[in-house]
Amino acid sequence: MLLKPKSLGQGINQKIIAGFEKYGFKLISMKFAGGDKQHMSDYFHHAKGKGFHDDLIEYCTSNGQKDVWIMVWEGVDVINQAQKICGYTNPGALSGHFLIT
Repeated sequence: MLLKPKSLGQGINQKIIAGFEKYGFKLISMKFAGGDKQHMSDYFHHAKGKGFHDDLIEYCTSNGQKDVWIMVWEGVDVINQAQKICGYTNPGALSGHFLIT
């Protein structure tokens, strides 16, 4: 999982981590890193061709906003559950709770 610059700038990264822990997931590893366009494009490969991919990559790598937190989580069905927890289509999602995208 990756926390984008907006969450870091708003200082809500610890609250997001706590939200995942609330669902029973365990944070295994985390690092603070800068991502270039190729790294971000590789990370968001699932969004290619969906119309927002290029804007997302630009957002994560422009105007000095290159710092992201990269995290590895452990838990049952963690990938699918993380998408539900973060997804804006879920009324209880973290993105809706913190008003972030």
